[in-house]
Amino acid sequence: AERVICVEGGPMAQVAEKIMEQNGVSQRVRVLRTTHKDLQLPGKVDVLVSEWMGFWMLTEDMLVDLLEVRDRWLKVGGVVWPRYTQLWMQPYSDPEWWSDNVEYWGSKPYGVDMSPMTQYAFGDPDLWPVPVRGQWRPSGLVGQPHLVSEWDLRIKRLHKSTKVISRFQQSMDKGVVHGVLFWFDVIFDHPLENVTLSTHPAAGVQHWGQIFWPLRGAPLRTDRALDFQGSVRVEHTAPMWNFTIMWKAPPVVKRFVTTTTDPVGADSFTVMDSWTTEKSLEAFLALHGDVGDGGGGGSVGAAPAAAALDEL
Repeated sequence: AERVICVEGGPMAQVAEKIMEQNGVSQRVRVLRTTHKDLQLPGKVDVLVSEWMGFWMLTEDMLVDLLEVRDRWLKVGGVVWPRYTQLWMQPYSDPEWWSDNVEYWGSKPYGVDMSPMTQYAFGDPDLWPVPVRGQWRPSGLVGQPHLVSEWDLRIKRLHKSTKVISRFQQSMDKGVVHGVLFWFDVIFDHPLENVTLSTHPAAGVQHWGQIFWPLRGAPLRTDRALDFQGSVRVEHTAPMWNFTIMWKAPPVVKRFVTTTTDPVGADSFTVMDSWTTEKSLEAFLALHGDVGDGGGGGSVGAAPAAAALDEL
């Protein structure tokens, strides 16, 4: 690049400036300490690069800021990196985590009957089930992945009341289901080959992790196939997001069950589940040995197709 402008609203701007100086690129890379609303540039740019993704992809609510900058400062036909976003969901089963966490209070730990804690921790329908951020193991994925949403950030418009409704239906073999797992991919388009940064459990240990949302009434156990069906609803009321899942799974659950999160935002899911993180690190190191930073992503993929969803 002939010229690069780094925009940072906090004190890290000074650190970034020193890094540029230390590496002899300060004449080409200019660091501006400012916000997206106050940003002033000498002209429009060819490429816009931003790491805006939060947990559950959307919860930091920085995508709105990115799109405002795009509309003000990106040249017609310019590049937005990453360009495509994909939010995924898949049924999930982890008997070990469930036993050590949800069923722990009913297991008489150290010989003490702590069963009243089960009602306190998990019995209130207004509080349980709650989504849990962690590094979840890919071996727990069952059924098929479902594409909840897919956006092209070169053209996406995100309104203060954006709403996505994505319907799903799939048949799963007999077994156990504890909940659904959410992750996201972002895709950098390139004329030669696209590059995907994935937070899928199989992509390795990374900063974002995945969101596991237990199903009310889980575990779902059956010796016959489950017909898992329903919808996921994602609503934006700036600066917060709400997620709702409505589902049933005949023959085990024959009527629809609806669960909605409290509004989630930048401060949600900041603490990662320590149990899943420890287990995933153990599995990752066993598979790969002592390697670099273990960051996820980097797979190569084709440009995504359109998602089957309703956007209002």
